Amino acid sequence: MTWNDHIESLVARVRKLIFVFKKLRSSADLPTLKTVYYALAHSILNYCNTVWGSSGKCSMLRLERAQRAVLKVMSHKPVRFPTDELYAELQIPR
Repeated sequence: MTWNDHIESLVARVRKLIFVFKKLRSSADLPTLKTVYYALAHSILNYCNTVWGSSGKCSMLRLERAQRAVLKVMSHKPVRFPTDELYAELQIPR
């Protein structure tokens, strides 16, 4: 397995969480959703990232897109909502 294959599997795992957050956002408040985000998505994205984090920019961009998709669904933001504002509003580091 190459690093690109590994990153693709991480992207797939994070994107599967979009459905979870679509279901949760109607019944949970934002602090609870942030806790679930850190438990599920953030832990996937940060596990051993010092090892595979030096892979190509294209691969890292795919991970960031998956993260943004989860954050936007979680916070009821439209797809074209500015990313910088999203991270600032949720107080989540990039």
